[in-house]
Amino acid sequence: MKIAVCIKRVPDTATRLNFASDGTSLDQSEVQWIISPYDEFAIEEGLRLKEKSGEGSVTVITCGPSAATKELRQALGMGADDAVHIETEEDLDPIQTARCLAQVLESRGDDLVLFGRQSVDAQGAQMGSLVASLLGRPFANNIAKLEVDGSTVQIERDVDGGRETLEGTLPVVLGADKSLNEPRYPKLKDIMKAKKKPRSEEHTS
Repeated sequence: MKIAVCIKRVPDTATRLNFASDGTSLDQSEVQWIISPYDEFAIEEGLRLKEKSGEGSVTVITCGPSAATKELRQALGMGADDAVHIETEEDLDPIQTARCLAQVLESRGDDLVLFGRQSVDAQGAQMGSLVASLLGRPFANNIAKLEVDGSTVQIERDVDGGRETLEGTLPVVLGADKSLNEPRYPKLKDIMKAKKKPRSEEHTS
């Protein structure tokens, strides 16, 4: 199974934010950046599906500044096979970001595309659905359980008052919730080894 996991570089929620000297923008000099926590559940699920099937690949994809290499390396250290960095120093809005991701994904032909249910900075919970719409694929968010059997996908997701079960066929786009799994955390040696894993760069136009 060919799996892509789209991740976002976000400020650590424990970081104290201060205004810059211009009084209108944020001073980012002391900001610590991390993989958006919900995206870590998506990475973990992709790795577990690959391990369960004994074949396939997991590719992490991000759209962001050159500094996002650090977050890609962490994902590779978790066990992802390779990474794609859509490099841009601009602050893109959600639809611009979705178009960049969809352009790369469309050429790849992944069976499964995973997102976190939402980013912890913007918290829009819309990127997965935007990309799915651009790709013309089914989408479901808030995934709490996922089973893949051949081309059949069975999903459970938490809804108000209970849990909903959905069934469909690959390819699909899904958004992972925190109840889906417990992400592994790479050791420093794994992150260092990740430097040797394949990483390609794309550039926004």
